[in-house]
Amino acid sequence: MFDSYPDVLKTSDVQSMLHIGKKSVYDLIHSNRIHAKKIGKNYRISKESVIHFIQQQ
Repeated sequence: MFDSYPDVLKTSDVQSMLHIGKKSVYDLIHSNRIHAKKIGKNYRISKESVIHFIQQQ
């Protein structure tokens, strides 16, 4: 389903994958529903974390 995406995602990738807005991605990150690491000013999210989130829904 998400084969065309890299293993480590940017928030814009997550927006595209889930068809949601930027604020929604940050809400998911801050509520720990999607796990992310902050590197500098940017978040990086594993593709597995997004897949796990979808499976939990």
